[in-house]
Amino acid sequence: MAKNLERRYINTALELREDDATPIISGYAARFNELSEELYGFREVILPGAFRDALQATDIRALFNHDPSQIVARTKNNTLRVWEDEYGLRYEFTPNMKTTAGRDLVELIRRGEVDQSSFSFSMEGGKEEWDDSRDMPLRRIIKVARLYDVSPVTYPAYPSTSVGVRSAKEVFEEHIRKLEERGVDPGDVSDKLAPEAEPWEAPNLEDFTDEQWEDLSDAEKRRIARHFAWAASMPPEAYGDLKFPHHRPSDGAVVWRAVSNAAARLPQANLSSTDIDKVRGHLARHYRQFDRTPPWEEDSQRQARLKILRRKAELLFKKEVI
Repeated sequence: MAKNLERRYINTALELREDDATPIISGYAARFNELSEELYGFREVILPGAFRDALQATDIRALFNHDPSQIVARTKNNTLRVWEDEYGLRYEFTPNMKTTAGRDLVELIRRGEVDQSSFSFSMEGGKEEWDDSRDMPLRRIIKVARLYDVSPVTYPAYPSTSVGVRSAKEVFEEHIRKLEERGVDPGDVSDKLAPEAEPWEAPNLEDFTDEQWEDLSDAEKRRIARHFAWAASMPPEAYGDLKFPHHRPSDGAVVWRAVSNAAARLPQANLSSTDIDKVRGHLARHYRQFDRTPPWEEDSQRQARLKILRRKAELLFKKEVI
């Protein structure tokens, strides 16, 4: 079992079909594009296709209450089928009715006493994105690295109470640690454009609020941060942790002179190359809004043209020598 094992729960009706001698249990272990309830200071959404690679595993199990001693089916012996449809991660299995776990599970679902599903997974080697520009950070799960089991559950248990299971708190704290190691693109407070000739003066905290920074809520700190192209963390610990303002404080409109000024100051900024790339990506969006090409892209194009010209000159020189 992976050390970074995670579990998620979903409150959807389980289906029990008993048309034949062998009962069939089916349901959803996960839903796509549905915002989770608040986990540990963040929310989560699973994108379509997130399980595509994980479903290629040689064996996935169906467990009762995630208990390895209560295995009721598995893909290896074709008693469990797991797949993606347009709504989410779907599963169907025929429980082993020769076991107590199988018989108990069928009876509990029949009586409506078990009506939730869960799945165990690992993101180690998977792909996720975090959106820290929201009032509450959002974790987007793009690719699940491994799917271990799907489980009908009696009730959702807090993952932190299970030995060896990575809790939502640990997921979020790891994300925060990573943010502390580098800066953040706060996102944009608005896509609205100010008139191109709009004058610009760098704003102070008083332009956004009458309160002291330490008295602001995290949501308000995040809102103010989205007027800038870089933040040391989200939410920022201090107003001074924000760099490259370019949105008008009054209504969030993007000011062209502020965008071009930020681009001009960027080479002198005391930022890592990774963070400079983030700021460039942020400002480039606004350059294109104003139908302009970012100067670093113009430099790249210029260098490419010069390289071609030099190569042509070298070839001509060789011909003349010959």
